[in-house]
Amino acid sequence: MIRVRLIGGMGNQMFQFAFAYVISRRVHTTFILDTWFEKFRLGAFQLQFPFSLFGFKIFYLAYSIIQTRISIKKTISNKDCTVSSIAESFSDETDYVGYFQDGRFYATYEVELRKLFTVKDVYRKQFYKKYESILQDSKILVIHVRAGDYRATK
Repeated sequence: MIRVRLIGGMGNQMFQFAFAYVISRRVHTTFILDTWFEKFRLGAFQLQFPFSLFGFKIFYLAYSIIQTRISIKKTISNKDCTVSSIAESFSDETDYVGYFQDGRFYATYEVELRKLFTVKDVYRKQFYKKYESILQDSKILVIHVRAGDYRATK
């Protein structure tokens, strides 16, 4: 089993989930998402995976007991967001920490990942109901601004 620590917002966690999924397939194992440090932000998607600590903020003792049951022999930390810098070291029983934002790495699994990241019907229906009048126009431009990354802290 491998463990991937979720850090950051939804976009970062999407890459981390995709990384866990692909690595577990490559090394023929299962994975767990470590949500102790960060809230789980992927609940809107139809993700299916074998294990998760989901966003439950269980008290430290219980969390420690769960973690001791997982056989982890090494930790690989990736600070530069790419996957190529750690590609040679993929292995089972490893804890991975990083952002893993390298689209080329996921190309082989694109169809599977797109299916996993399908928005749940309940959220899709709410969206279409709220924006029905806008969606009837065929000329729509959507822009996403990551303002939180650039907002000055006071």
